[in-house]
Amino acid sequence: MAEMIRKQIYIPKRLETSLKRLAKKRRISEAEIIREAIDQHVSDAQINFIPEVKAQRSVTSWAVTNVGNLLKGGKPTLVEGEQMFWRVPVMMFIANKEVELANVDVDAQNGSLKVNQALIEEIWNKARAIKSASSEAN
Repeated sequence: MAEMIRKQIYIPKRLETSLKRLAKKRRISEAEIIREAIDQHVSDAQINFIPEVKAQRSVTSWAVTNVGNLLKGGKPTLVEGEQMFWRVPVMMFIANKEVELANVDVDAQNGSLKVNQALIEEIWNKARAIKSASSEAN
């Protein structure tokens, strides 16, 4: 069994009555019904998320089109909060390795990218600095 975390909640009387009735009918605990309901609610919310591969491809396309052709989107991380988004690193290939330059946030619901001119300049500046340092090392 997975590790359990204790939570205390308040529910209206009408839900308590329904919960008790359902638990008795199904011969399971009220807690199990609550866990199932939460699991279903969370699963339904995540169904509407764009897949991480789509977020990664969107960042790759944006980076190549707007910044440079040696860039690609790296492995996305889902950031949970009031608004869910994929945080996708912008990666540059140099000297047979990948270097992270910045992150682009991609709305997990609609796939829109949170980018601006300052981000483009940040990526350019980091790329130039890395390229310069790499050239000096050789």
